[in-house]
Amino acid sequence: MDTLSLADADPVPAALTWLQNHGPLADALGGPDRVGAYSEPPYPRLRVHEVPGGTIGQPGGELLWKVVACVQLEALGTDADAPGIGALKHIVMTALAALAQLPAQPYVSGPVINGVRYVPGSGGPMPDVDGRQRWIAKILISAHGPQQP
Repeated sequence: MDTLSLADADPVPAALTWLQNHGPLADALGGPDRVGAYSEPPYPRLRVHEVPGGTIGQPGGELLWKVVACVQLEALGTDADAPGIGALKHIVMTALAALAQLPAQPYVSGPVINGVRYVPGSGGPMPDVDGRQRWIAKILISAHGPQQP
């Protein structure tokens, strides 16, 4: 059996790719190419990035091939007023629904995503540093490498 790497269990790239190719999310954003790890045009945009939190392995050190990543979703508006906080919340809720589908998808390659969970109390409106409107939410995505030890 091949040696497993924790890098093989990182669910963030798989989640980002899933969201970038999710039709209903593109519709909610107003078009394609609006999901990524950075705040850059076109807007509105969904920024997806890992933040502190999550775990590697299990308590006691067994199952070191498992990763739980804490991921922040941020729907960013065009400026302080557009498209409106309700629209940004809808974008985040659409992304959460899309990510909830991941564990049920047939395995093709990469990490095996076996759980997506909303972090209670992590969502809501919060202006970005440049003043643009933003709605955020955090999720925990659990995954393991393609083979268990």
